[in-house]
Amino acid sequence: GVYAAAHDFKTEWVVVKGIKDFVDETHSSSKKWNEIACVMAASVVANILNDPVIFQDWPHFNAGSVEKMIGEMVKMDSEL
Repeated sequence: GVYAAAHDFKTEWVVVKGIKDFVDETHSSSKKWNEIACVMAASVVANILNDPVIFQDWPHFNAGSVEKMIGEMVKMDSEL
């Protein structure tokens, strides 16, 4: 899955998940809690991406544009 692909392409990755259920495995009955969990997870990602200091120690920091990286990934995939 994601780990294998990131490992093959030698790139960093992160997973952020919104959690809406209780610790005792009961489910919240409100659809609103699902929306809140999604918004909070998106907020975490937005704040992390807006803080360049977070990524300065990552090996691929400032390695190039997203378009360039996607092009390289497509090329590598076609060579497999």
